[in-house]
Amino acid sequence: MATPFAALESRLNTAALRHASNAACSALDAYGQLQAFEGVFDAASTPQFGGLMADLAPQVQCKTSDVAALAWAGGITVAGTAYTVANISHDGTGWTTLTLREA
Repeated sequence: MATPFAALESRLNTAALRHASNAACSALDAYGQLQAFEGVFDAASTPQFGGLMADLAPQVQCKTSDVAALAWAGGITVAGTAYTVANISHDGTGWTTLTLREA
């Protein structure tokens, strides 16, 4: 049974995603089922200061519950572009950042 804080965290994350999402995403989970979800997409940036600063990899942030069964190196489509998952980073607050690599 979820604690009262977990329920509040879930409602807050859902509301934040509803207002901030900018990309439709879909991916096959570990069971081979297509999962569709919304995410906050940050496209690859250009290098700054001669390449000394910048994370060049595109990332998408989403609710952890939406990608709980997503596998590392699995395929994902974000805003119509195919990627593979290069890194999965859960932050412990119900959000997950997926670092992507173009497929």
